[in-house]
Amino acid sequence: MAAAIALAAPARADDQALPDQAFLADLDNAGIHYQDSGQAVTAGQTVCSLKANGVTDDDLVSHLTDQNPGFAQEKAAKFTTLATNYYCPGG
Repeated sequence: MAAAIALAAPARADDQALPDQAFLADLDNAGIHYQDSGQAVTAGQTVCSLKANGVTDDDLVSHLTDQNPGFAQEKAAKFTTLATNYYCPGG
C-alpha cells in the first residue's frame, strides 16, 4: 500500500473545518473513537488518496485494522464509507 493509514499525522486547512467537523460528528455517532481529531481527519483524507490510486475498499479496511490494533473490521468499514462520503469527490 502506497501510504499508511493510521489515525496519526494531523494536518488540515482552516477552510475545511466545517466538513471536518461533520465527519468527526458522524464518526462519534457511529461509535468510532479517535485520540486526535486532526489525525482522524487526515486518515479520512488519506482514504481518498488511496482510492484514487486504485486501492479497494476491502484493502483499505484491512489496512486500517492492521495499522490500528483494536479497530474492529466493522468500524474500519464504516470509517472508510464516511471518509469516502466526506472527502472523495464522486465517491
